[in-house]
Amino acid sequence: MGGQREQVFAAIHGSGCQVSGEQTMSANPILAQAFLVELDEIYASLQPQQPVLSRGFVSDLEQVYGSLPVLSDANLLLLAERFEAWRCRTREELRGALTRLPDDDPLRCPISLFRTMDYGRLEVAHTRTLAWLLNPLGEHQFDDKLLGALLRHLSGGNRFDRLSGVEVRREYPIDAASEKGRLDVLAEGKWEDRGKSDAWVLVIEAKIDAWEGEDQLSKYDEWLRSYARNRTLFRVFLTPDGRTAETGDDRWAPLSFLQLVQIFRKVYAELSNAPGFHFLRFYLAGVLQDVCGWPAQVTEDTADPYAVVSYLMTVVDSLSEGTHHDPAR
Repeated sequence: MGGQREQVFAAIHGSGCQVSGEQTMSANPILAQAFLVELDEIYASLQPQQPVLSRGFVSDLEQVYGSLPVLSDANLLLLAERFEAWRCRTREELRGALTRLPDDDPLRCPISLFRTMDYGRLEVAHTRTLAWLLNPLGEHQFDDKLLGALLRHLSGGNRFDRLSGVEVRREYPIDAASEKGRLDVLAEGKWEDRGKSDAWVLVIEAKIDAWEGEDQLSKYDEWLRSYARNRTLFRVFLTPDGRTAETGDDRWAPLSFLQLVQIFRKVYAELSNAPGFHFLRFYLAGVLQDVCGWPAQVTEDTADPYAVVSYLMTVVDSLSEGTHHDPAR
């Protein structure tokens, strides 16, 4: 749910639900196991791209449930009205934003890069492509635009003059405590700001339809602590729903594929004359369709207007910044 949870809370507490003149909390803030089982069954019957409800969603649901006032027909009707109003407003925003969407936007592209090969949800296809896109020396001639955008996101908007000495490797083999493994993407280099140079290491572990191996990220952590040493270390756990890693320490930053598309979309217009632009367009379109589960032609009646509006706001922001935006400054 991510940012939607705050809107759910607002819908609940802004609904004016009152019991005996005051808002009373639910007596049992923990969801019953039987309810979760039934919710799983209903969710599975919808044949979603993600086969099971994420732990993050269940945790958010429990927090929302714990904030509810004592249930009554009147309160539930008021809450239903709030949710319906929220959905109507979102659809209105979606309708307006779609009319302003550029013709070359990935959302308007019906072609998925990997779907014709049935590779739309193949992890290795995505991680190899990601390593290539992030490599400043790639034939795409994007320079370090995409890598810089990702590093700025992970560092909380850190601004730097330029990147230097960048190396990007895919499926990098490691040997930690007699346990062998492979990092999906390993990148390293330096960023320079006003004459000061700092070194960094970036690791990306992606999961689409698979879960972490036993203590997988914990084993990576052991190796990374030795490898990175005094360099700034960024660890990314990339999944369809942006779930939190179950192994490893809490410095693995959860990132959804939709967030990745949004990060790249912020510098997308700057790459329109590069040889790899249409490859990037087909790839991002494929992520939205095959990983995020969006239709090839998104309309205002889409099943999840909230996620689409979130994406479209990124497009609007990137257009408002214009061509003067420099991702390295």
